Amino acid sequence: MRNLLVITGIFSLVLFTGVASEADDKVFQLAVVPFEVRGQESLQHIRDGIFDMLSSRLFVPGKIQVMSREEAVHDEALSAADRGADYIVTGTINAIGGHYIIDARLVDVKQNKALATSSYAQKTLDDVIPWIERFSQEIRDKIAPQGALASVPPPIAGQPGSFFPPQAGAGIMPKTEDLLNPEFIRQFRSKALIPKFWRSQEFPMTLRGMDVGDMDGDGLNETVISDENNLWIFRFREGKLVEMFNQEAPGRAEILSLDVGDFNGNGRAEIYVCATAGYRMESFVLEYDGSTFRPIAEKLNHYVRVAYAENGRPLLVGQNRGLDTPFFGPVYRLEWSGGTLKQGKDLELPLNPAIFAFARADIISGEKGNLLILDANDKLRLFDEKGKMKWRSKDYFGGSQRSREEIDDFAGSTKSGIISKRAYFPVRILVCDLNGDEQTEILINRNIEAFGKFLERLRIYTGGEIHNLVWDGLTLTTSWKTRKFDGYVSDFQVKDFDNDGKDELVIALVLRTEWMDIIKKRSAVIAYDLNIPESGQGKKTIDNSAQR
Repeated sequence: MRNLLVITGIFSLVLFTGVASEADDKVFQLAVVPFEVRGQESLQHIRDGIFDMLSSRLFVPGKIQVMSREEAVHDEALSAADRGADYIVTGTINAIGGHYIIDARLVDVKQNKALATSSYAQKTLDDVIPWIERFSQEIRDKIAPQGALASVPPPIAGQPGSFFPPQAGAGIMPKTEDLLNPEFIRQFRSKALIPKFWRSQEFPMTLRGMDVGDMDGDGLNETVISDENNLWIFRFREGKLVEMFNQEAPGRAEILSLDVGDFNGNGRAEIYVCATAGYRMESFVLEYDGSTFRPIAEKLNHYVRVAYAENGRPLLVGQNRGLDTPFFGPVYRLEWSGGTLKQGKDLELPLNPAIFAFARADIISGEKGNLLILDANDKLRLFDEKGKMKWRSKDYFGGSQRSREEIDDFAGSTKSGIISKRAYFPVRILVCDLNGDEQTEILINRNIEAFGKFLERLRIYTGGEIHNLVWDGLTLTTSWKTRKFDGYVSDFQVKDFDNDGKDELVIALVLRTEWMDIIKKRSAVIAYDLNIPESGQGKKTIDNSAQR
């Protein structure tokens, strides 16, 4: 009898251990159901933002798998269990008495029981992101309470500042020495998951501008980046960006953008920095003098930018600002004469666009000089040479956190007599023909806002992409796009940044845009190789000759 009890005890222990191990190894399926909106139609943007942010924050590698929106809402006649969900997150959004009311709960599908609830009730949405962070952490603790292990992000292949080789680690089982800890979850076993891009070291700043060019005249390109008040110049060496030079903007001016190009024709590319100080412009130009970079133009009282404004070719242009508006008057040429940068003729455009948000090229087949504008609502507008609008996008493009307060109306009714608004300065628009088929292509960023356009004075991005647009006879349509980045695109360019004789798509990326990133700033530069075909007629696939 005693032997029977021992055998029974051992069997029970083995069975319990097996069940516990299976539970530990299980990946729970979590469905985030778009919250129900009650009342105002404008609250739809809040719903989409909450869905995106919860979906990204609730994923825990090897523990919690967040279902896609399509999977979560597929066939509403089916129960959540029938759709394969172990847990669901649901909620409601309402506006009552001048307050935003958001109620959310986590439900265990099998037990049909609420495990956690949370509410948000305030007059503004200023604190909605911290609330989402707290509720996400509570959900993770309920479903996968492994402490620190539950919040460890998936590892990234390779080291910062090195190339990710296309075949590295593909389909390779870990060796004995790779198993540092059996709790660790190995990533990138599939070829489809291996990143095929280069990534720089991480910079503790919010990147505002980035460009590439031969700035010291030695035939090799350098990369220049900037935050709000400083710029740095790097040379690509042995797979990394190595710093050559850094400088603070004069008078602590605020940098809005930067461009690189040899527009004075001396064989060395200049750095054109568009900057403001208060409500006046403080743009300046730097050039290498043989030993260091020195200003060759200072205190320029206008915007300065390189835009694709003449038959799809880059042109150095300027524009004035007004007393009560960020942009005033036509865009005009900037030309070097006698060592001085001077205002030239106005561009012959059918409209007066903002200098940051336009390009001009032969886009529609059979037409010349189509004007492309990114309007104040981040919608693309395409015009013919006479100024008649031919097309307007339904989707949002562009998107930038380069912004500043602008005076809106000196005759305002506030106590100070001034009403201010936030003005945004878009990222560049590139005109190119990357596949060599003689059809104009447009490269533009698309940063994805968490709350759409609902927050007028605040932009929070959950992701960013680069889109390649072509005219298909009816619309400008996306020919291809990059993956969605976790953060937002603050600038981009197509140039040979690593000096291998081939152009790359180079992207300045601000990493993650959560509320806590106001304190901790993180950015990086990434680059994609481009298989650009040689043109039989010698046509450049992207004309940046003045900028090399």
